Amino acid sequence: MIAATIYADWARWNWQASNDTRILLRDLIAWAVDARELPEYGPDATFTLPVTLTNTAATDAAAARLSILTPDKTVVTTTVVNVNIPSGAEAVTDLTIRLSDYPTHLGIWWVDYTLFDANETLIQREAAGARFVVSDPSPVADPDRDLKMWVEAPGYYFVRGMEATFRVQVRNDGATAHTVSLHYPCGATAFTVNPGVTTTVPCTRTIWGSGPFDTQLYEAGVLVGRASAPVVVVAPAVEVTPASEKPRYRAGETALVTTTLRNLQQATFDLRNVLRIRDPAGTLVYSATFTATLPAGATRHITRTPTLPSTLWGLYEIRAEAFRGSAAVGVGVSYFEMPGPRFVITATRPGPYLPGITNTVTFSVT
Repeated sequence: MIAATIYADWARWNWQASNDTRILLRDLIAWAVDARELPEYGPDATFTLPVTLTNTAATDAAAARLSILTPDKTVVTTTVVNVNIPSGAEAVTDLTIRLSDYPTHLGIWWVDYTLFDANETLIQREAAGARFVVSDPSPVADPDRDLKMWVEAPGYYFVRGMEATFRVQVRNDGATAHTVSLHYPCGATAFTVNPGVTTTVPCTRTIWGSGPFDTQLYEAGVLVGRASAPVVVVAPAVEVTPASEKPRYRAGETALVTTTLRNLQQATFDLRNVLRIRDPAGTLVYSATFTATLPAGATRHITRTPTLPSTLWGLYEIRAEAFRGSAAVGVGVSYFEMPGPRFVITATRPGPYLPGITNTVTFSVT
């Protein structure tokens, strides 16, 4: 977080970050000082805030000076209250705050305190006593509004250039019908959502980069809803493994070759699989192309039965490639052998060999 803050401070003055980034990081750090749920109020709220005062000095405290600070640590008002706090003890005092008296500053506000003894001598320097949040939520975040909306995405990961259809859901929890429209990237065609009904609006877009799919809901030109879904673009990658059924084939035999395609990404995409077989001289003897949709993380097996040539013995190469468009996204190579002719010589013996005579032995060659 501190590293991110340093970067945001540098980036803001080097035209690489907005003031909103600095404000967000400021409030994250202010909350992380003591990570707990904070009371939240609107910009014009009036409320009573309990402030805990802890006396860590060696002297009893008789009074406390309370300072209200904006999120940027600007003091807007100071109040002195009489309160007896023995050394090492703590006390709670209530502070009434009327935010309309001060300029609007959204974020985490602070109430700091300083302690004095009965002689009005400072015995404890400024410390944090309480925090609260000032917010001005957009009407689209109002949990009590009639219209609710959300996006059903076909996935989280996508491949650049693919089309994806997002289903925008709009539900009317009110008692009257609402005529609304969805703006970019879903067009601006008006439709009516009746009470108690959820309307589905399909929205198809081409994915070009990472970033949220975001759409807004308008009624009579007023923004009444907003919903988004994350989009992460990944590069397609496929593990390609070609393999023959047998390590050796005879000349002219029909081979069985299986190509295994495994999607290494969590995105679904279309691909083109090309299988090529070359003889020992490098001549292409077989080629086939197959197109398919490979789901995220899925494995697919493609089987082909090429007939092998009747000449040129030796080692044959099987090369399988996967393409998306013109880009190769995976390749695999394997081999099988087509051995040359083999001769088997078998001797035929005449039976028992007899001494002193000619014993004839014949041979057969297959």
